[in-house]
Amino acid sequence: MIHKRNILDSGSDDQIYSGAATFGIVMSDIKAVIGSIIGLIMIIGGISLIVKKSFRISTVDGTIKSSNCNEVIENNNITYSCDISVEYTINGKTQTKSFKDANSYKKYEVNDTVTLWYDPNNNTNIDIMSDNLHILGWGLLILGIFIIIFSILWAYLANKYKPVAAAEGVFSGVNMLAGRGF
Repeated sequence: MIHKRNILDSGSDDQIYSGAATFGIVMSDIKAVIGSIIGLIMIIGGISLIVKKSFRISTVDGTIKSSNCNEVIENNNITYSCDISVEYTINGKTQTKSFKDANSYKKYEVNDTVTLWYDPNNNTNIDIMSDNLHILGWGLLILGIFIIIFSILWAYLANKYKPVAAAEGVFSGVNMLAGRGF
């Protein structure tokens, strides 16, 4: 009598498990390379923002003389796109300048006080935002380092432990079949 082989017998189980683990090792290695490249780009970008010289380092309070704000609703979040005219005084000289503040969470009203950032060496270099991007630079640097460490650590674990590799293989395979990339 001929017995049909069950696809889920112990021999094929080990083949499926080993195949998933092999696929997981390959995918974790690819992700480690891609993660390292992305992390390096973030580190380079972060360092460039950290070392970038800020010019608008002084502040002055100004009074809004005119305001035209439009409400913007996106994904149930309300922000405002405002065109404002602000009067301010630097070194005893009163000036008025117009600004556009898009995606503001504050609706500017006439006579509101707003802080302006300016370059003390060039009073015409003034804006409602600082040009100091050091905090963003540090965030990119730390996130880039974290991504590199995590992606290399995950690849190491997948290469060292077969259950981790198999889990990565199944996860990557399901994501590919679902059309979400790897």
